[in-house]
Amino acid sequence: MSQKRQSKSAQWHRVQEQDTQVRAARAQGYRSRSAFKLLEIDARERLLHSDVQIADLGCSPGGWLQVATQKTDGKVVGVDLLPTKPVVGAHILQADFTQEKTIATILELFDGRADVVLSDMAPNLSGIAAADQARAAELVRAAMNFALRVLPPTGRFLSKGFQGDDFPLLLEEMKKQFMTVKILHLQASRAASKEAYFLARGVRKA
Repeated sequence: MSQKRQSKSAQWHRVQEQDTQVRAARAQGYRSRSAFKLLEIDARERLLHSDVQIADLGCSPGGWLQVATQKTDGKVVGVDLLPTKPVVGAHILQADFTQEKTIATILELFDGRADVVLSDMAPNLSGIAAADQARAAELVRAAMNFALRVLPPTGRFLSKGFQGDDFPLLLEEMKKQFMTVKILHLQASRAASKEAYFLARGVRKA
């Protein structure tokens, strides 16, 4: 590992150890501080209900899966290219959610449809703002395309985004596909973060 990469890694670990929400997540048994983001969104928007079926894209390490399984008695399916330790109440696939085979498997697990699609995915950052924003936008589009494949007309789609040149374009694209789209800024996000969440409801008919 280069000295520059070692320095960035050490800085990341320092930020993690100083983050009160990281410590709170550990204390409450959550695998990541991002669990508090989904809890905040659900408290504000009543996104998750006791009978909904939930797909969590890019689910590793499993913080959102933990929250999802606490909130619903319906099926919860997580998918990620990375391995994810088991979460009680969730079915986890190590696969590429953009592949037809994976989509077919997920639909079979849901008996044909999901009710909510979640995505807290973010790209590995290069430090080049334009490139990182473009890669983040690609992930949002991939998650949205998946959601349009598996959601009924009443479905809901929640995805992380990053504010930048692509953000308004993504918002307009999403408005063409869903009846309503809200932008959520969270208290649980780090102060320096440019992340915001798209919450879309109601799939428009083709």
